[in-house]
Amino acid sequence: MKDQRILAALLAAFFVTLPGPLAQKPSGAKPVPHADAHLATLTTKLSLTPDEKGKIKPILDNESAKIDALKMDKTLSDANRKAKIKPIRDDADKQIRADLTPAQQKIYDSMSKKAESGGTKKPGGKKAAPATKPGA
Repeated sequence: MKDQRILAALLAAFFVTLPGPLAQKPSGAKPVPHADAHLATLTTKLSLTPDEKGKIKPILDNESAKIDALKMDKTLSDANRKAKIKPIRDDADKQIRADLTPAQQKIYDSMSKKAESGGTKKPGGKKAAPATKPGA
């Protein structure tokens, strides 16, 4: 009987500390680190007001959550995953742009163009893939 209690306690301790898909995640939405980094970059580069930050943060949180879900889906090929991520990013960019002043929009657009041309960071801190040269 004593051995059964010890075994039950050990099993309970094991399952409580178990990482990964079997572990329960705490309820309540936690801030998304990528979204926070993206907002910090935009705040610095665009001099966002508190009101603008309040409008843009939920957009970034939503974008990040959707992209994270796609990244966790191991049934998708890399090409398919990238194809599904692009419209999410485009939609978030469109929503963010709508909350910016015309001067901020110009800076935001130039940030995006630099990222697309390669070698610079995209808004949010991710490094863009460098442009490849034909025949290289």
